[in-house]
Amino acid sequence: MISMKRMYAAFLILLNLSVFAQTPVDNTLYAHALKAPKTTDVKLLARYLSSGPIKSEAKTVETFFYWIAQNIAYDTVLFKKGTIMEEDVTVAKTLKNKKSVCAGYSQLLLELCNAAQIECLIIEGTARYYNMGPNGAGHAWNAVKINGKWELIDTTWGSGYLDDTGKFKKHLDLKYFLADPEFMIIEHFPNDHAWQLMEKPVSSTVFDGKEWEEKRLRLFYNLTDDDAYATYKQRMKQAKTAPKTKKSI
Repeated sequence: MISMKRMYAAFLILLNLSVFAQTPVDNTLYAHALKAPKTTDVKLLARYLSSGPIKSEAKTVETFFYWIAQNIAYDTVLFKKGTIMEEDVTVAKTLKNKKSVCAGYSQLLLELCNAAQIECLIIEGTARYYNMGPNGAGHAWNAVKINGKWELIDTTWGSGYLDDTGKFKKHLDLKYFLADPEFMIIEHFPNDHAWQLMEKPVSSTVFDGKEWEEKRLRLFYNLTDDDAYATYKQRMKQAKTAPKTKKSI
């Protein structure tokens, strides 16, 4: 649990597409999540969501992901508060107010999984998107053990983004459900390197370096192949100006 820390969340705008494949929406599970009872009882909610037509750990967690994306908004007021206390991000408060920050999102998924007897934990670390600056921002996401294998999930980034005015916009993004570790490490750096889930973990020096910033640029602008990237660099060189991003934290 994240307590008494200044926490931030970085959101991807809709233009941030990826060559990494994402799971297609399961319309049956999505519809099941939409019909969930209105409750602040996390165990009751988990019981309903896990009673869907397809019984498996992966499908249960996928239904949790849908429900969170459907119902929990990013709390921009709490975000602007700066210092976020443990009591600000309890599951009870998140379910009551239907909004939170990354600590609340990750805590909610943790408790839903616990109620369904699915192993889950919260990962704390740094989020850093293209042109953000040298330090990144504190962030929290989850690891969930499904069929004996640890998987990465970011319900905050998978639920929406902040527009240019700082207003939260809901947008389901399944790239952050059972995310490819090679995709996650581009913009997510866990404090415990083991939770990169990479055979060869990336060092903080590499994550902060020029090569990784180039990866973030290519991800941000959807430069999926070398030719597209070369064309982009030539265009920027001719313009003699650095591109400006509109991401929010």
